[in-house]
Amino acid sequence: MIERAPTRGLATVLALGLALSATELRAAPAKDPVLDRVSKLAQEGQTRFETADFAAAIELWTQAYAELPDDPTYAKRRNVLAYQIAKACIEAYTLDPKDLVYLRKAERLFDNYLATIDPNDQRTRDKVQGTLAELREKIRLADEREAAAREEVSAAAANAAQADERERDDTAARQEAALRRGAAEREARRSRRLMISGGAVLGGGAVLLGVMGYGLSWG
Repeated sequence: MIERAPTRGLATVLALGLALSATELRAAPAKDPVLDRVSKLAQEGQTRFETADFAAAIELWTQAYAELPDDPTYAKRRNVLAYQIAKACIEAYTLDPKDLVYLRKAERLFDNYLATIDPNDQRTRDKVQGTLAELREKIRLADEREAAAREEVSAAAANAAQADERERDDTAARQEAALRRGAAEREARRSRRLMISGGAVLGGGAVLLGVMGYGLSWG
């Protein structure tokens, strides 16, 4: 079972101030209509995140991310949103460990985020790499569980198919035995009829011979 609380390394990196916080996003100048829309979406996403509605937070922050142009001017804010989305994905997975797509998405986002970190900032890079290692281990274990579950389902299906085949064979054998018994019974009835008919013929012949013998003796 995947633990609900983030592991030590994961909790550490999630707590790092690696970029602008959602509060800073909300404080973006309203004179820029793009940042104004992004700020509103980011604020609503933060509210959903704080109330454990992680799926809604992911959706809102993803919308905010899409609002930002792919321009160096907005690169830092895009990275912040990607980081926030990754956090929400990890939290969403803790609520629904069956939905592995959250971990895979978080892995991809942290991997992309790692590429944006200053190569000289080794401490931050080490923290993010540690987070990625934990995520990948969780994914590996989840994949193994899913593979084991699929094997169990396949084995159960194979056993059910074999049981059905045995049942069909047994049914066919019973039907064949019934046919044989029926044929044997018909043959027995036919033999009895022949025996009765033969006895009648023999009896009639004996009477006829008796009559003939009487006639001959009389003559």
